[in-house]
Parts: sequence; structure tokens; C-alpha cells
Amino acid sequence: MASNVGQSIKVVGLKKFQAKLGASAGLIKKNLNDAIKISIFTLLRDLKTGGYVPVRTGFLRQSIKTSFTDLSGYVIPMANYAIYVHEGARGRRAQPFLTMATKRKEREIEKIFEESAKKIVNELVK
Repeated sequence: MASNVGQSIKVVGLKKFQAKLGASAGLIKKNLNDAIKISIFTLLRDLKTGGYVPVRTGFLRQSIKTSFTDLSGYVIPMANYAIYVHEGARGRRAQPFLTMATKRKEREIEKIFEESAKKIVNELVK
């Protein structure tokens, strides 16, 4: 004998959620690009003021530039000898200024991305 007892579940606002989810790619991309830019500029500021870059003439420090593409950011020392300073060469010890600055700012950069993720979630649940 069949029972007349049953349970149904109705998701309220499903169409609105689906529409937001479909539009979320742009939102996610924008927020991640913003987080990347903030992170790169945070690293650049630390490189230029944190005492990591060895200074003889100041050219190496002044040669550090930034570059951005979609979902990528770069800190690039443009001085042609930067690699030799960073990695060491011909009996000179390595002075890994990029590595040291990145390690120092690692937690701050993680927080930038955590905030970005929170913004994305908050926008999606509005």
C-alpha cells in the first residue's frame, strides 16, 4: 500500500542565484585582478623602501618595475645585472632581494586575497 506521506523542498530565489552565478566570472576576475595589483604594489613598495635591494648607485632599485596581464602581476628588476646580484656570480654571494621581500610580505598578501574572496562571496549572496 502506498503512503500519502511525503516531503518536498523548495529553493527560494534559485533563479536569482543562477543569474548571479552566471555573472560571477566577471566579478571574480575583477576582484582577483584588483588583489593582484594591490599585492604587486605592496611588494614593490617594500622592495624600494625595505632595504632589501643592495645599493651602490641606486640604479638597481630604481629599475624595478611592475607589469600586469589578465590575472597576473609581475615585479621585474630591469637592470641587466639584477640576476647576478640576486643569484650571486663569480665569487660574490647571492643577495636574493626579491625572495626576501616576498617572504616578508607573504602574510600581508595572503590577507589581501582573503579579503578579495570575502568580497566575492558577499557580492554573490546579495
